[in-house]
Amino acid sequence: DISSDSSDDEFEKRRRWDRNPLEGNQVTIAKVWLNKARKRGIFTKAVMPSIERRKEDHCSACSRTLGSCKVLHAGLARNGKYDSYAIDGLIKEFEQKYSPHESDPTLWKAFFREKAQFMTICNICLDQIEQQKLHKVVRHVGAGRLTRPGDISSDDESDEEEAFFFEPIAVPRSSKAGAMMSKWLQACRQRLGGEFPRNGSQHSTEQYLNTLRVRKLGKSKTVLKDDPVTGWGSVSTSLEGKKIMTKWLNNARVRSNERFALKGLEILGSLEKTLNEMSLESDWYFGDLRLEGKALQLEGSHLMKEKESKEKAIESNLDLLRQTLNNVTSDLETKRRSKQSDFNEKVAKLRNESQRKKDERVRELHKALHESRSDEMSASLRKQILSDIEKEDKATAKKEEEMKADLEECLTLIDRDIVHARRKFNVDSESTRERLIREWKHEEVLYRHKCSVWIGISSRKVENFKSRRSKK
Repeated sequence: DISSDSSDDEFEKRRRWDRNPLEGNQVTIAKVWLNKARKRGIFTKAVMPSIERRKEDHCSACSRTLGSCKVLHAGLARNGKYDSYAIDGLIKEFEQKYSPHESDPTLWKAFFREKAQFMTICNICLDQIEQQKLHKVVRHVGAGRLTRPGDISSDDESDEEEAFFFEPIAVPRSSKAGAMMSKWLQACRQRLGGEFPRNGSQHSTEQYLNTLRVRKLGKSKTVLKDDPVTGWGSVSTSLEGKKIMTKWLNNARVRSNERFALKGLEILGSLEKTLNEMSLESDWYFGDLRLEGKALQLEGSHLMKEKESKEKAIESNLDLLRQTLNNVTSDLETKRRSKQSDFNEKVAKLRNESQRKKDERVRELHKALHESRSDEMSASLRKQILSDIEKEDKATAKKEEEMKADLEECLTLIDRDIVHARRKFNVDSESTRERLIREWKHEEVLYRHKCSVWIGISSRKVENFKSRRSKK
């Protein structure tokens, strides 16, 4: 066998790889990549049997059977076309719907069965797809359309923090990366035109550096005493302080949701206002824009109904959680009363038994007093009576203390179980509410994005239409 030199060259390159330990951002990037790769491998392996079961006896693209091709592959599709990277899009949607850290295989399989598009493709069509990738058109710097409303989203539209944060890196201009970035910067400036640096660029840079500092502090969860932005240092709070902070946090969340809802109403109002300015007679000018606006309006009403159904689902889930909490606390309270009642019965029985022993001992000693023949013996017997009664009282009191300690221990455990049940209810209710709200908010954000794009385009068309009519 004659092997090419390319494999030897690749082996030589791998042998010369730097083996020094990674530091700083390099470690973070490597860990992020490794975790994503592991998750992709586990998720892909979990759904491979489902993909193979959907394999058909002919190609979905050209209808070839095994008699007309060599191999039929079962895979995934996106927008009706075969895509070998469709699994990455599904994983991204799964993380957006649930959480970037969610890795439950059962939940992933259910989501995959609901969202996945299956496709069977032959080796001939697969080769054609690979050839198209090799000869795809490269878009040069500066080519493409202008930025439209809705292309740039603000940080307020996402209620989730960034999963990872990388510190800024200093890139020397003399390096290859520096030369590439300088070329990119120059091309962007030529496309934008005008003089550089812009007015206010220094202020924007300082503001951005401030934001980086705050993010870094939030990530490390440390506060510098001399920091002018967040500088209060570490704070120790009492129980009342924690309650005040929790109340403030809950109020802030409520106000955030109210602002989110007001923003939605504002967008819907702009949509309705723009639609009212488009008459049916002017469809010759607006084309399909009016129909698209009507469709967005219907979608908005559908989303409102979905929101109401989500709120009802939240209330029903919370009712079930409250019922479970009431059942658990009721059982624990019943157990508490039973323990208290048993303690009272045992204490009463112990005291009665102690009183019986003391009475019996007193009768025995009185009998001995009647039979005594001297005053000294009588005094000694009386002293003995008092001593025996005192000993019996001490023994009874000691037993009562032990029984009371056992009761307090049992009641402490019951109280702890009640607190744990209430804490679990709070966590479960908050988790249920946040999960359902997050699902609805994700759909709402996508809808607002589409509305912003439509309003931006349609408002300009409406202004142009009005100016044309005024000129006539």
